[in-house]
Amino acid sequence: MKTAENSCAYNRDYTRLGKLLILPLLVILNIAALSGKGAENRIPFFKVPELNTQFHLLPGILNPNDTSEAAQNTTQREVIQKTEQTQAAQIQFLGVPDDIILNCGEPLPEWPVVTAKDHQVEFQVFPGEKVNFTPCGGRNIIRSWSVRNAAGNTITKNQNISFSDSEAPLLDIGNDTIVHQEVDLPLPFYEASDQGCSSFVVDITEEEYSLKKGTTSVLRKFVATDGCGNTTTKIQHIHIETDDPKLESKTKSVSSLEYR
Repeated sequence: MKTAENSCAYNRDYTRLGKLLILPLLVILNIAALSGKGAENRIPFFKVPELNTQFHLLPGILNPNDTSEAAQNTTQREVIQKTEQTQAAQIQFLGVPDDIILNCGEPLPEWPVVTAKDHQVEFQVFPGEKVNFTPCGGRNIIRSWSVRNAAGNTITKNQNISFSDSEAPLLDIGNDTIVHQEVDLPLPFYEASDQGCSSFVVDITEEEYSLKKGTTSVLRKFVATDGCGNTTTKIQHIHIETDDPKLESKTKSVSSLEYR
């Protein structure tokens, strides 16, 4: 059942459709009325209405006629960003060395002379250095050279200097020994150092075993591993005289962290 509101809507739709169908016919008649002799003095019997051609752009599409503050700010940021990128691309650094890997103990290279310029002026270069700790090689050095462009932005070029280490840590431990069951086991003893420039860890594991009646032995295993994966292993045997030997073995471990 159609309501009054629906009837109005249908009437508006039909009226709009009728205008769309009649408008081309009226335009043709109007052109015919103005053509021929004396057309300049004739008055058209129908005036074609001006159409509203205002378009609304979808969000995200740049409207060149948009003069709002947000649109102007967006345009300014884009211009500044393109300008900065152009200025950064125009500045050329000369003399910045490539990244290098040195052997442990090898001296650092001398600081090079680095210049920076564009097609017009030469910029003042500010050198800098940052050192980071690394388990392998001990340290990573970042040398930098920076300039400040006309827009006040800093442009930087870097060189990374790292160290390689192929030498395993040095490790000394106590000698094999014999103790009575009533005596405490000697504490683990070792001396370790790294031949290169890396930090290292010493892991100690103990395992009990029995080879003959009346004697229980403890096998201590010392493993020194540096940050580059180089290892040194040493074994110590502690024999315990006892009337009740342990036939089943068991393992325990402790760790000690060492830095060069």
